[in-house]
Amino acid sequence: MWLAHALTLSRIPLGLAFWWARGWTAVAIVAIAALTDALDGNLARYLARRRDVPLSPVGGWLDPLADKLFVVIVLADIARAHPLDVLLLGAREVLLIPLLVVYLAKGHRLAELSAAPIGKVTTVAQLIAIGWLVADAPGARLLAALTCVLGVGTALHYIRRRA
Repeated sequence: MWLAHALTLSRIPLGLAFWWARGWTAVAIVAIAALTDALDGNLARYLARRRDVPLSPVGGWLDPLADKLFVVIVLADIARAHPLDVLLLGAREVLLIPLLVVYLAKGHRLAELSAAPIGKVTTVAQLIAIGWLVADAPGARLLAALTCVLGVGTALHYIRRRA
């Protein structure tokens, strides 16, 4: 599973590299991060089947954590030029991160958390919208607004699931 975890963790240095990247290099970094997000879970499931072992619970919480770190780093950089878009793109994180802190403060374990399909869809939408915004493509604000709606829906889904 170490290879799947390495793919997951690669999003953190990719986020840091994004901070200094501009133009198409920044878009490429977002695309690579999206690719690692799509591959890590599939690779982990493949390796578990191939070795006939259960999936490691680490990936269930490490993947969303790496996603959040990548998105927060990228949004912090984007905020310098596009503060409104950052609010739209980061709606899910603005809602979920404080709830995660409360969840952990109540004594729940991080290992009890796991990603849901709607969370994956929202992460992909965020990454596409970020790439669109960084490329200064037409319709970037509309895409950010749609991602906001999806992000709020995802946050509500997680809240209901943990309530």
